Amino acid sequence: MCSPVTILVANDQRMIAESLSRLVESWFTALPPITRFAELPMRLRELQPSILLLDLVWREEKINALTELPHLVRLAPDTGFVVLTGHSERGFLDTAMAAGARGYLLKDSAPTEMRVAVEEVLAGRTYITPAVAGSEGFDIRIAIEPLSDVQWSILRRKQDGRTHEATAQELRRDPSVIGYHAREIRRKLGYPPQVHVNWRRVLVRPTPGGLGDGAVVKGQRE
Repeated sequence: MCSPVTILVANDQRMIAESLSRLVESWFTALPPITRFAELPMRLRELQPSILLLDLVWREEKINALTELPHLVRLAPDTGFVVLTGHSERGFLDTAMAAGARGYLLKDSAPTEMRVAVEEVLAGRTYITPAVAGSEGFDIRIAIEPLSDVQWSILRRKQDGRTHEATAQELRRDPSVIGYHAREIRRKLGYPPQVHVNWRRVLVRPTPGGLGDGAVVKGQRE
């Protein structure tokens, strides 16, 4: 017998938390919402919900949940984390996905979009609201091997449009070394050498437990 799908809402505004819980109750099983961040780690470890709908800003406790997200993911590794935020900037999206989020929604997202996001994450995919991603979509990858610190630095510069030469100068490394790591980044992310990649559209999720399946979770390559 399959376990029921459970959804936990974590939001510091009680009325919003209760409203969201009533909404998701019409789709799946809603757990009692969390309105104090201090309670969240313990409850998350105890409940292990299928989905956590997490507000990123907790004003009363002065907490940015984005900085706590990696710790929360470790407490409930099988939970799909869907963040709710007012930020549509690419930097916030990158940080949330790198921290382990599998869904990214704006706070004014329609209920129908929220349900789509939940169902996508439950299916093992990633959902990013089009209000952030745009119509072209992102290519979200899980590396088949962890990227090294140097490779992460190179990848970020590729996403900013830097050339090999500019990257080599900034990192104080020979261009041939940058070229080697660039090829390794392609290999680890599953891009064949002959395929053109728009690096600005690439999002890389951390390799779970140091290993990954190399799958494209959602999005498209340009």
